Amino acid sequence: EDGREMRHQLARAGIGAELVVTDETRPTTVKTRLMGRAQHRHPHQVLRIDRESRDPLPGRIATELIDALTSVISSEGSRHRIDAVLVSDYAKGVCTPDLLSAVISAGRGAGIPVIVDPASGADYSQYRGATAITPNRTETSRATGRRIATIADGLSAAVQLQSELDLDTAFVTLDSDGIVLSESGSSAVHVPTRRREVYDITGAGDMVLATIGLSAAAGCDPVTMARLANTAGGLEVEQIGVVTVSRGEMIADLLGGV
Repeated sequence: EDGREMRHQLARAGIGAELVVTDETRPTTVKTRLMGRAQHRHPHQVLRIDRESRDPLPGRIATELIDALTSVISSEGSRHRIDAVLVSDYAKGVCTPDLLSAVISAGRGAGIPVIVDPASGADYSQYRGATAITPNRTETSRATGRRIATIADGLSAAVQLQSELDLDTAFVTLDSDGIVLSESGSSAVHVPTRRREVYDITGAGDMVLATIGLSAAAGCDPVTMARLANTAGGLEVEQIGVVTVSRGEMIADLLGGV
């Protein structure tokens, strides 16, 4: 039922679902958030209940998905123009090392950016060769073995990730401190953000990934990508739950911060 509802919502939004693969052996991941409100305070999440499977995709399903993805990414097999590939790895068993390797290789071969939001606690070697990754402070600390208490710590960690994983760019999100990034052949850069009233961080990481991906598809430079991602992520955490952020909202926010 949850899978059918997801397909229905994709269709309503005009989003193509040709690459959505059905696996009868596992449930569609569902997260149920229980919200509470203390007196005179905004609602906040007190508990989340997940219904999911974290088992790796079975062989037949994995092969079907890999073949479909690599075909649509490659210029020869694509019926639609692909400008960027975003990988949001939630460690649910879909982003296997084989799938990641195939997608990254296909993207490189087609000249299409592949941008990854890594799974928490994952072996980052499986993201080697991606165009960019977007881990947060905690994830970066685990991946590099560094304590990231300052912006300088973040800059050093970004340089380490970019070099060790052979990335074009490593973006490290530092919540209220903004984003630091390290580009191949350039000095690491800190892109600050303005302070926000944080109501709910749900969806912030995906919003940053989506904005960086859209900016990459549009041909923006990495610093511009980070600036736009700061804005979109900031607008996300100012609202309760997972919300969309429009172009108009981003323009208004950018102009208001000038």
